[in-house]
Amino acid sequence: MPRKTWRIRDGAADDLPALVRLDTTIDTTWQLRLVREGSDDDLRLTLSWSKSFEPSTRRLEHSVASLAEDLTSSSEFMVAERQGTPVAFCMVGTNWNRTAEVLDIIVDAPSRKQGIGGAMLDRASAFARRGGLRAVQWEIQSDNRAAIDVARRRGFRLAGYHDALYHNDGYEAQTRPGFRGLALFFTLAMEP
Repeated sequence: MPRKTWRIRDGAADDLPALVRLDTTIDTTWQLRLVREGSDDDLRLTLSWSKSFEPSTRRLEHSVASLAEDLTSSSEFMVAERQGTPVAFCMVGTNWNRTAEVLDIIVDAPSRKQGIGGAMLDRASAFARRGGLRAVQWEIQSDNRAAIDVARRRGFRLAGYHDALYHNDGYEAQTRPGFRGLALFFTLAMEP
């Protein structure tokens, strides 16, 4: 195993300008597609990986202002850095239903697949345990396979979806070029 060259520390508002410069590009070649069959009285849902018609990438957009707004809702803010330079961050909030919520998690594209995202999720889970929270939840778009894979490796399970969170054309739009993905909700239960 390669030597770890990064560390995670508490984040601060002063970090925000550097964090918006991270490469947030994601590969959207694969999408976890939702298929609905039957009527509303007898509904069956199937999820399966499907290759996009037009393999592409897209950037997850952030600004200093949007991160500052998320920071006001955060109970836990962490930054991963390599040689003093931020390469990732994670903001975690606390919800009314005694759950921690991953509000933002970004790992700079060149720093991915080095365990940083998983380590941040571990720290979010530790925060939830310390706070006596019952779970950690994370909303991930269905075309962000890398994030879904990290969540599943850390024990998160798919708990639901929202097919109109980012647009109003529902799950039917999944097969159209340029589709941004459905909102999938993953959860990790905390042991009592």
